[in-house]
Amino acid sequence: MRPQTGLLAFTLVALPLLGCQEVGLVDNVDLTFDWKQLVGPSDVLHTPYVAGSSFDIWVTTAKKQSLKNWKLVSGDEGVLKFGQPLLTADSEEMWVPVQTTHAGTVEVTVHDSANEVRHTHTIEVKQPDRIDVLAHGQLLIDRDAEAVTDHPKILGGGTATFLVRYFAGGEQLSGNGAVSIAKDSTVDAHVEHTFVFEDRDWLQVSPQSTLAEAQLGLVVGGETVRQLPVSVVGESAITHIELIGEDESDAHNDEWLVVLAQAFDSAQGFIYGVEYDFSTDGVSALGTGDLYRYKLKESKAVMLEASHGEHMNGVIIHSGGGFVDSTNNLGCGFAPRASSTGLGPLLCFGLLALFSLRRRARR
Repeated sequence: MRPQTGLLAFTLVALPLLGCQEVGLVDNVDLTFDWKQLVGPSDVLHTPYVAGSSFDIWVTTAKKQSLKNWKLVSGDEGVLKFGQPLLTADSEEMWVPVQTTHAGTVEVTVHDSANEVRHTHTIEVKQPDRIDVLAHGQLLIDRDAEAVTDHPKILGGGTATFLVRYFAGGEQLSGNGAVSIAKDSTVDAHVEHTFVFEDRDWLQVSPQSTLAEAQLGLVVGGETVRQLPVSVVGESAITHIELIGEDESDAHNDEWLVVLAQAFDSAQGFIYGVEYDFSTDGVSALGTGDLYRYKLKESKAVMLEASHGEHMNGVIIHSGGGFVDSTNNLGCGFAPRASSTGLGPLLCFGLLALFSLRRRARR
């Protein structure tokens, strides 16, 4: 069940949303990538949804009343079906697990305890005709345009992590849990899901060093929507590395910032799946990865350096302390497979909450 801390968010949303309506529907889909926890409902239904996805729908009411024995009914369970309703302790708030199955349009109705229809809403479910994959590292440093990749280059023997987004006719679709890997894919990959901080679908690609070119098939609703070409490269493809950080001028003391170590080839293309050793003012940091997270301290300039093989680069940051992390660590709902630091659980329940404070303040 959802935590009781979501009740305040629910109450604040319901009244302005409903206006003259007594009953309404909202979902728990969070479209903003900011690692800010969405507790309780959002403010709307984010239709259309992607086929094969799952999420929750909440029943909202303009005045407090018992929702015991209320229910949501789908006009076509071949398109969308509901699970068992869940109630808060006082029965004044209700949410229902949702599973979309196939593309279509369905009318959803809210029935009260007397089986009277109190609200209706039309929901669209669409099969995507496009899947975008976005590099996790570029998203973390607020370079979303650079994150989209059509043909990723990944170091053989490494692991790279990409966010999945779904589209139909150019329109982004909501919901998660829809994608799987085609059986005929020629590269080792799997899908991971995060929740609590961000409900998202992620691809983790781990090519063998013996490969050169590979294909990764992305399947939704039993159909292969995209064949993603993957180039597997060796160490010799790396010509230089750069350290790219978030803008310190837009932050405040004690906020958590991140620096991404990024490898490049001779054509200035990104090479993913590379891990680095880090040091601050010549002192080696524990673990390897491609991220360095630090707490901003404006009065303390520090030389942060990253190295991989014969390649090294450095940048001045203002840090009161930090640690090495990896773009393959996805936080809650994910057991890190490629973490070299062993900080996955700590990030989920402690430090990641601190990082989210900064990002929610800036967006």
